[in-house]
Amino acid sequence: MISYYELMLLVQANKQPERVLVSVGDNRELLFLYKYNEGCYYVCPTTSTESFYKEYNPYLNFNIEEDKFFEKNIKVVDPYLFHKGEYVSYYDLMTAITFNTQPYKVRLHINDEEQDYIFDSEELFGAKRYQKSKEDDLTTQWETYLSQQITETKWFAKNIEVIECGNSLNRIIEGSCGGSYFNIFLAKIININKDTDLDDNVKAMSDFSISIEEDTVYDFLYPLLLKYFNNNLPENKNRIDEEDFEWNLTNNYYTIEDIEKMIDEINQIMILLKEDCNNSKLDFIRKGYKSDSVDEIVNFYKRFIECLQKMIIKGNEEGYNLISFMGP
Repeated sequence: MISYYELMLLVQANKQPERVLVSVGDNRELLFLYKYNEGCYYVCPTTSTESFYKEYNPYLNFNIEEDKFFEKNIKVVDPYLFHKGEYVSYYDLMTAITFNTQPYKVRLHINDEEQDYIFDSEELFGAKRYQKSKEDDLTTQWETYLSQQITETKWFAKNIEVIECGNSLNRIIEGSCGGSYFNIFLAKIININKDTDLDDNVKAMSDFSISIEEDTVYDFLYPLLLKYFNNNLPENKNRIDEEDFEWNLTNNYYTIEDIEKMIDEINQIMILLKEDCNNSKLDFIRKGYKSDSVDEIVNFYKRFIECLQKMIIKGNEEGYNLISFMGP
């Protein structure tokens, strides 16, 4: 949290964040965007119909009284992301949708009862919104759509729990999945002199394992997986049937050290995406992007890095020296 005074110092130095959440009283936070053409912060409404916007001036400076200049009531949310387990408001969700950074699955809590909603469409190419999953269709005491369950007076209540971050196009799922998913997990080889891809020669750890749909792997990660894959690594070299990175049903091993190098490069990619998205250094990875939303891309990379960092810590604690990427 920073104060309005500190925010203005950042503006003066031309280092201001693009988005800030500002407490405006009555347990409400509004999202303000920096308008470069005007040199000021302006409120970001989710639609043009919410009556509560009429209570506030759309310009940030008119909502901060002079005696509040040094009060730390401003949260930098650039990019505008949420974390698993975080409690957010319906307003938070609706503004996140503006930047395509909304969580995929949330849980609404009302009067000691709860209901899960996913951000998806009923038809393949239909508009997406928060709705009950098909498995929950019989829970008739809850409305089908989250918007039907939230009255305008409850827009700012922090009663919605983030269950799964990311949207339905670039999900990172905890645990292993079949079908078209890559499974990513800690591993170590029992006998390096045997086929290192045999199930009974691989000790895999399920803790902190994740699954990512293969299209998402191709879009965001494939050039990096090829770059950091070491086919001279004994664990890779001793796979009987494969020498190079293999897309289907094969362990592709990476050392913890190589994963850390990959994380460093992803961090640099995120910086360039935010500061200089047309930089030619991004050409090798950009060709896979199907989204033009920098926030959506950064959203995925941040969550992916967090998952890898948890694996690295656990691996170092338990003596697992490899991370395997196994395709569908």
